Amino acid sequence: MTLERHRSIHIRVAADADFERAITIYRLAFAPLRSTYRFVSEVAAHQEKRAREGVRLLAELGGEAVGTVQYRLDPRHVHILNLAVHPDHQGRGVARGLIDHIAGLAPSLGHEWIVADTIRETGNVAFFERLGFRLIREEIAEQVESDLFDTLHIVYLERRASGS
Repeated sequence: MTLERHRSIHIRVAADADFERAITIYRLAFAPLRSTYRFVSEVAAHQEKRAREGVRLLAELGGEAVGTVQYRLDPRHVHILNLAVHPDHQGRGVARGLIDHIAGLAPSLGHEWIVADTIRETGNVAFFERLGFRLIREEIAEQVESDLFDTLHIVYLERRASGS
């Protein structure tokens, strides 16, 4: 898969040895959002477990890990988890490449839909909509807190998988 700016991205299933690199990317990518939202302490342990759920993919440019995402097979769809791109590589198509990769895999995994969820107040809903997702529902996010907002909203989005 080729990115804009004529750089090649390589997407592969992450090995156990890649876990710390992936977590570092995740932490760097999400650090600016921590005043917008963070999980309440009771949920933090669950998030640690979630970091190991499903299949983790790693995006590399020139052998350097620049992005990561996980996906989990649910009964009716493929659920995208923990999409993150290193701040130095954001805006270059890495996230789109990871999402498109999962969308391409979904039919062979027996699913015609991929879903994602995000916190509305991060501004990420528009990002997912640019990637072809549509909003399916929204509710108050009770497992997160914010320094900036009294109430946060979790948004659930879906997209038809490639070839479906």
